[in-house]
Amino acid sequence: MIISLVKRQYGKSFIDNLEEQYKSIDNLQIIVDKTNNMKLLVDLDNWKYYDEHPDEIIEEEFTFLSDDLSFNEIDYSIISIIKTDHPRSIRELSKKLDKNISTVQPHVKKLEKQGIIEFIKGSKNNNIPICNFDAIKIEF
Repeated sequence: MIISLVKRQYGKSFIDNLEEQYKSIDNLQIIVDKTNNMKLLVDLDNWKYYDEHPDEIIEEEFTFLSDDLSFNEIDYSIISIIKTDHPRSIRELSKKLDKNISTVQPHVKKLEKQGIIEFIKGSKNNNIPICNFDAIKIEF
């Protein structure tokens, strides 16, 4: 089975990520000049392009093969609620699904293991589930 996770963002968001990583375009230029690193050169070229086209939508696709991927109705519901309602914890996610947390937890862990969702630390050590992808394509 071929799974493709699709992430869409505007050029402005892409530049914000580059600024967080490299601090400034001038700093990145200095690093590129010193190292001749091709990946950094691509980042620099992209930064210059999207600086002039901040409203252009960028679509990144991450593709991988998996024989053990399985989705059911609860998995789809979990992803949907994470994307639309942005629950602040697994407990809140369970409430929105109207399911017991012990039922939801194994599905959430499976989706995390498969790379579909991830967790960030919230207040009070809550694990906040997030899904940074806008589309999931599955080919058999």
